[in-house]
Amino acid sequence: MRFFILFFWFLSLTILTSATTRGNQGHQVCIRLVGVVQDFTTHKPLAANLSVRSGSSRATLGSSADGTGRFAVDLTCTASLLLIERTGYRPQRLPLNLSTLASASEVYVVIPLVATDQQGADRPYLQTEQKHYVQPGGSSSTGQVQHNTFAVTDALTGTPLQAQVCFFFTKTGIKKCLDTDATGQCKTDFTDKDIVAMEVRATGYQAYQGNISVEQLGGPVLSHTVRLIRELNVLTIQSEPVQPGLSVQSMLRREGSKTPVLMASSADRPGVFTTYDVLPNRYELLLLDKQKTVLHRQVITVSPGLNVQTITLPAPKLASSNAKPVALQPVLTPVAAATTGPGAGPVLADNLPMLFFDEGSYLLSDAARTILQQVGTYLKQHPDINLRLVGHTDRLGDERLNQYLGEFRAKVAANYLYWQGVADERLQIVGYGSRFMVGTDVTSESRGRNRRVTLRFVPARPTPETNRSLDK
Repeated sequence: MRFFILFFWFLSLTILTSATTRGNQGHQVCIRLVGVVQDFTTHKPLAANLSVRSGSSRATLGSSADGTGRFAVDLTCTASLLLIERTGYRPQRLPLNLSTLASASEVYVVIPLVATDQQGADRPYLQTEQKHYVQPGGSSSTGQVQHNTFAVTDALTGTPLQAQVCFFFTKTGIKKCLDTDATGQCKTDFTDKDIVAMEVRATGYQAYQGNISVEQLGGPVLSHTVRLIRELNVLTIQSEPVQPGLSVQSMLRREGSKTPVLMASSADRPGVFTTYDVLPNRYELLLLDKQKTVLHRQVITVSPGLNVQTITLPAPKLASSNAKPVALQPVLTPVAAATTGPGAGPVLADNLPMLFFDEGSYLLSDAARTILQQVGTYLKQHPDINLRLVGHTDRLGDERLNQYLGEFRAKVAANYLYWQGVADERLQIVGYGSRFMVGTDVTSESRGRNRRVTLRFVPARPTPETNRSLDK
């Protein structure tokens, strides 16, 4: 009998302990969120109130400091949404994915706030900014109209949005709804002086509840921009260990986009980077040193809300005392000493190796750096010779962006030479995009041959014949 009593007591204690543990999980601190609140346009630090939602309840966490915008708050495991609010600014909402984060870790973020549109005539403003207002008298049936164009954009990126814009006319009680086109625009006319309420909705964004005080009828078309706030998507990268004296940059490239996103670094947190300029999507993450050498590369998926990625950097390679220096293979054909006549420039090699790049990339490979190291040494030994760098791309994508990418590839190569001690004025940079193709450019191999920078020695004092050569 005593055995059964002891067993029952032990079982009851176990169940009670388990229930208590489960109950306390909701109060357990999952992460410590530290960061800065700032004005989106001016980057001025702001004092703002921070609160958190957990299920159906809301709790105040504190505020960011006036003058610095800095804050530090502890978030429990049940927290689902961080709210950031300040008078005169649109509220921000940051969904929290705490179940994916390490327990009690510290995460650094930057929170942008967008200023509200203040009340005025003949332009949209938020209903929260509505103050007592008596519309000037006058006939509303003048026969004139006010022509309006409304553009709906993402408040943080400026991207046009397909949205529904509805107008509610106070005098007539009529409701009129329009859909924006592919450029995020719609047009409508107002025929009476009125205070018109408007509501703008787009999938994934907070609804815009605003007013327009229609005063001036007739005149030119009025253009308005309505900026919608989406729930924040924040990505924080925590790389470790960071070697003393090593300067690391973090960059993102979205699939299908050739414009990289440079992540902001934290001055007092080496190896920590953050950005809110991301959408839920797949990105290529790159960690680079000062010479643009890739220290780490991986594909990550950004989910809605808070995202944290911890990166373990490779340990620095220690040189062995018995290791022999590796001799670089010569890649340059020497410049001939012969000249074609009195005052003529040197006969220059025309078969320098090309630098090749990955699709959509401007990062130098190890092979490209090896070539540029020898080119730089050669240029420093021959001050009467300059270098022309011409960037090319394959035919994929928009040609205007391709020309920009080609030029940027040439600039990155020239920058590498500059850091070796070659003066800027000795480096000529040109970007041609896909203007000069090599081969058919229909296979991945042929496209790879077109993603290149060509190098050509030119005399420091060019002759007319030099300028006639094609940059292929």
